[in-house]
Amino acid sequence: MAETMVVKIEPKALKVKDAAKVMQTSERVLRNLIRAGFIRAMKLPTMTISIKEIERAMDYITEKQIDLTDFGEDDFAKRYEESNVVSMSMREAQA
Repeated sequence: MAETMVVKIEPKALKVKDAAKVMQTSERVLRNLIRAGFIRAMKLPTMTISIKEIERAMDYITEKQIDLTDFGEDDFAKRYEESNVVSMSMREAQA
């Protein structure tokens, strides 16, 4: 009689939609966290986040008690990019 082998494979990474569910937040908040550099993501070919990165980010956000309210606002991306332009020009002026 042949033996049956069961192999359980755990995912190493999740797409943004699934990662947002794990983090109990919206895709918009998660994409803005990626844009702001709080979470590192990779394109495989769609935006993907490793399980370890999700855990690291959740630990950091929890430890620092970061309020994610602003990350869900419609104009977050625009405001963030504008603040980066200002920060870059200020750094260039100081150099």
